[in-house]
Amino acid sequence: MNITHRVDNGALVLSLKGNLTSEGDVDELKKAIQNHVNPATKYVVVDLEQVEHVGGLALGWLVGTRKLMEKYEGKLHLTNINCNIKEMLTKTDLMKFFKVYPTVGEALKIR
Repeated sequence: MNITHRVDNGALVLSLKGNLTSEGDVDELKKAIQNHVNPATKYVVVDLEQVEHVGGLALGWLVGTRKLMEKYEGKLHLTNINCNIKEMLTKTDLMKFFKVYPTVGEALKIR
C-alpha cells in the first residue's frame, strides 16, 4: 500500500495505491489518518482510483475516520471507486453512509 497526501484548496487529499485487504495495508491507512487528520482538518478526500480491492478492516477504518471527521465538524468523501469497491460498499450498506464522487475534482467542487 502506498499513500500520498496533498492539500488542495484547504482539503486533505489521500491518494491510495494498492489493495486495502491486509492488516499491513490498514496499518498504512491508520498512519496516514493519524498523521494528517486533526481537529483543524475540515475536509478529507480519499482517492481510490488505484485501489482494486478493499477489505472489511479497511472499511471499518474508513467508517471510523468519517465519524471522526463529523466530530471535528468536517467531511470525508471517497472518489474514483471501481465496481469491486462499489459492490463491497453496497453489500455492507455503506453506499448510503459515504459520499462518493467520480473524481477528486468533483469532490473538491462540492465540499
